[in-house]
Amino acid sequence: MVSFSTAIKNFFKKGLDFRGTATRAEFWWPCLLLFVFVIFWTTISATFLAIFTNGDFNLAHLFASLPSQSSLLTLVWMFITLVLGILIFIPFLAVQTRRFRDTDLSEPLVWIALVASLIGNYGGASAGVEVLSEVLSVIVIILSVLPTHCFANVSWLSRNK
Repeated sequence: MVSFSTAIKNFFKKGLDFRGTATRAEFWWPCLLLFVFVIFWTTISATFLAIFTNGDFNLAHLFASLPSQSSLLTLVWMFITLVLGILIFIPFLAVQTRRFRDTDLSEPLVWIALVASLIGNYGGASAGVEVLSEVLSVIVIILSVLPTHCFANVSWLSRNK
């Protein structure tokens, strides 16, 4: 079994590697760390935005009052959050792809789940699409728990056809 520190090192070291495989431990240890980090960062961000926007966070108002120091600090904080999100999202997508490869699932399933999740969460979609997105997210989680080579003999799902 892969240790916590090794899994985190591999997460960032192989952050752009979409080939190969990732064990369950290599996938779930970074998931745990990212979960804790997101809770921490969201708490800090909410506190920061509440302080610097006086509890009235409005993006249009923020840009209108840009010369003020609090508006500039808020925009810098939002930019840092965006950069951190991208720096975490790409390695997570890579480890998710490698995890699917380890179970012998076809890689397009990762991309289908990603697109459905983005549409459901950020696309302003209808309630039905949001529910479908959440169902696909649960399916992705279940597929990520499965053991190595679980789908080796399922021809229509396997990458080894």
